[in-house]
Amino acid sequence: MIHFRRRRLTCDAGVPAGARRLQRAALLLLALAGTGAGALGAQGSPRERNAALHVPKPAQVRGLYLNAWAAGSPRKLAKLLGVADRTEINTFVIDVKEGGLVSYRSGLPLVRQVGADRDYIRDIRGVLAQLKAHGVYPIARIVCFKDTTLARAKTAWAIRRKDGSLWRDSDGLFWVDAYNREVWDYNIAIAREALELGFGEVQWDYVRFPDVVPNLRATQLFSDARGRSRMDAIREFIQYSKAQLAPYGVPITADVFGATVSADDDMGIGQKWERLVDVADVLLPMVYPSHFYRGDYDMEHPNAHPYRTVHTAMQYALSRSKVPHPAAIRPWLQDFTMGKPRYGAAEVREQIRAVYDSGIREWILWNPGSNFTFAALRPAGEPDVPAAAPAAARADTSGKSSPRLKVPPTPAAGHRQ
Repeated sequence: MIHFRRRRLTCDAGVPAGARRLQRAALLLLALAGTGAGALGAQGSPRERNAALHVPKPAQVRGLYLNAWAAGSPRKLAKLLGVADRTEINTFVIDVKEGGLVSYRSGLPLVRQVGADRDYIRDIRGVLAQLKAHGVYPIARIVCFKDTTLARAKTAWAIRRKDGSLWRDSDGLFWVDAYNREVWDYNIAIAREALELGFGEVQWDYVRFPDVVPNLRATQLFSDARGRSRMDAIREFIQYSKAQLAPYGVPITADVFGATVSADDDMGIGQKWERLVDVADVLLPMVYPSHFYRGDYDMEHPNAHPYRTVHTAMQYALSRSKVPHPAAIRPWLQDFTMGKPRYGAAEVREQIRAVYDSGIREWILWNPGSNFTFAALRPAGEPDVPAAAPAAARADTSGKSSPRLKVPPTPAAGHRQ
């Protein structure tokens, strides 16, 4: 199947490079005209306002993660937009809220009250206008419940210890209570503002409870649980956020642990595949080979087998998605080195090939510094020709229960599950 971005519907093949630059400059000026100070007050339905600000969702998303520094740096952003112009990349996932901090100056009173807004991205409207001019689809990544800033400012919304003090994880960080409706509304308000600015999709990350050992989990107190399980809370949040953001008509998606595709339970974090696949629009399992343990999927070193690890994970995900109207599967793939071997173009491309050989057509690359292996990417317009999966790498998930994967260890700084 040949993949192309919306901007190429103008058939600019054969158009001189200078003319293409002029076309993009004109598109940028038009986009900027729609993102001025009055944009949030523009007339029309939320769906109409949002659709006017970004390119439509591509038929198949192939994306890169941009942290706030990358998105806010004119030089870095220009470099990554150039990569999107030349390659199969058509989507950027941009940090809207990470570490409890909103990446740009927010107009939301509560965000300002708790001291959460920053100016890492000084001109978010200008950034989104550039993405539109280059035909790049913008996704808003919002970290939900790992939020030390909100927990400190609104202690009644935080996870507590049984002695009443605020609960900390093994890194000394506070989390907010994933059962709390006011926490939900806070994140949804940030998502709504992002959609009004021109993002085309909401991606919930850390949409889970803390991944800690049982003895630490036993010290947590949730005042708003009211008899609900962790799985109930995560499922209900996604359902509620979809209902609240439905007027915008955009996908509401969720990042999940890579192990979620094959674990038999929720691993204590509230994420179980079957409880999410029928409520999210897209599930994004973080199937980084480096995050699997020795022996997982019958491999001594999963990180040394990027194709087999990702292919096996995708087979499990597909086998557990046989429900009416299941979420699309869009895996996060590893473009960083964590242990041996060192990951380069071959290892990254093997993961992409594993996704295609599973019949899945979408993926996003994760690198915490937004420094990617560009040699792993296909040129723009080049057709995808999935090869048959090697027999030794095919996963047989029929007729047998999923292996019980261990919860991955806390990743090194910058790498997340």
